[in-house]
Amino acid sequence: MRVKRKLYFLGFAIFIFSFFLPALAVFGEPVSGYKSALMLFGSLFKFNDFLNYSFIIFANLGNIFTILVFVLQFKISFKKLIIFQFIAFLSAFFWVGYGIVQEKILSDLLIGYWNWLFGIFFMLISMYASIKEQKISEYFYKKNKGIG
Repeated sequence: MRVKRKLYFLGFAIFIFSFFLPALAVFGEPVSGYKSALMLFGSLFKFNDFLNYSFIIFANLGNIFTILVFVLQFKISFKKLIIFQFIAFLSAFFWVGYGIVQEKILSDLLIGYWNWLFGIFFMLISMYASIKEQKISEYFYKKNKGIG
């Protein structure tokens, strides 16, 4: 259990550290993670239509949900936390798919983005492993309960 907990906090530390690294290149110039996050968050207040707005909301969920999961980890159920973290990972991974479709933006994703993505992924994997371990231990407890 300690290894999973360390992996969770390592993932969150990588997530936070990624904001200080260059995350993407805009017109060839590197932009740090926190600046790109602020630009993305600021775009919530500038939208033309519903489709663009839903895209911007989904793009922001990686940061919002990861921070919410970390803050609320002792306040709401573990299954809800995993769902929020999975949505955060999908939101973060979305940029890779978007880059493949656009055929140019993938090279614009720099080391800060990849650290950000792996930080969210490590948090998700450690949470999923904790759930699996709990289910396995409950199974063996129920199976061996009648044996005295």
